[in-house]
Amino acid sequence: MEANLAKEHRTDAIGVDTFDKVYGLGYEVGHADWSPYPRVNRLRQTFLDRPYEIDVERLRLVTEAFKNNEVAPRILQCAYAFENILLNTSLYIYDEDLILGEIAAPAKASPIYPEFSVDWIIDEITNSPFEERNNDQFYIRNDEERAEILELCAYWKRKTVNEMITATLDQDSEKRLSHG
Repeated sequence: MEANLAKEHRTDAIGVDTFDKVYGLGYEVGHADWSPYPRVNRLRQTFLDRPYEIDVERLRLVTEAFKNNEVAPRILQCAYAFENILLNTSLYIYDEDLILGEIAAPAKASPIYPEFSVDWIIDEITNSPFEERNNDQFYIRNDEERAEILELCAYWKRKTVNEMITATLDQDSEKRLSHG
């Protein structure tokens, strides 16, 4: 019986190419593509064509969960936030992907983790915008999202992990921390 089950579930499927080849970066001198596989080249180009963006969805979901559970212990607030993310994050499925999933944001977009720290986010948005950085430029999609990010981050003042840790430091530790 078990032998028959094993035969029923056995497959002779193999990849489309043998594994006796080695493809390095720019696998062929003078070749326009980075990969010998057209699908991989299309996926790469699609990724390169996307802009770097800041995605507000995770910030919105985490803040909503914390606001709805303000009297709960911190560990439960984190659990409710995680649940809210899992149940409500948008799913992005891109053409020709074999593995699905993102880190709570569309491809090439950065989610915001307000529970750790928000001061630097508020500072960057108001004083030196992400899109004006010399490197690692990220774009906020529109002025409404920019305003929403600032509003949601304001909720997190005096509630972040960074502020909880900083509050426990003595003066010497604070000095050392400020010097890196």
